Amino acid sequence: MDTQSRNSLIYGAVAGAIIGGAVGILLSPQQRPKVMAKIEDTADFIKEAGNVLNEQGMMLADKSQEVAGVIKDSISVAKDIKDETQTAAQGVKSEISNFKQS
Repeated sequence: MDTQSRNSLIYGAVAGAIIGGAVGILLSPQQRPKVMAKIEDTADFIKEAGNVLNEQGMMLADKSQEVAGVIKDSISVAKDIKDETQTAAQGVKSEISNFKQS
């Protein structure tokens, strides 16, 4: 038997054992109410956790948009300062050049 066939056989045996155990527990008259209650509790927990995560995701998306707006505004201000600085530097260069010539 080659390695791939052996692995398939092992995976099949493990899957069969898990499925058989789950079916046995669900069909057992003594265990079924406990298992069903746990499944319902787990489902409720997952729903609640999903709602909380969804809400937090929405808040994070809103905050991200606010931060992006602030960054865009900051970049615009920085560009304006750069342009004003370049204009002022050119003015100073012109005045120095005029002073040297006089």
